[in-house]
Amino acid sequence: GPPTVVLLILAFILVEWRGREDQYAIETFGRNWKKPFHWAFLYFLIGLIYFFGFFSENVEFIYFQF
Repeated sequence: GPPTVVLLILAFILVEWRGREDQYAIETFGRNWKKPFHWAFLYFLIGLIYFFGFFSENVEFIYFQF
C-alpha cells in the first residue's frame, strides 16, 4: 500500500543522499560493515526486487504492445 511505497522512497532518498559523492549511490553503502551483515543487506535488496517484481499487479510487459 501507500505507506510501504512512502517508506521505500524515503529509504532510497537516504541511500542516494549518503552516496551522492560516489558514481553509484549504493557503491559504498555498508562497505564498513562486517561481511555477513553486508551480504545480508545485499540479499535483502535482491529479495525486495524479487518480491515487488513477482507479487506486483499483473502489468503487461511493454514490448508485448508492439
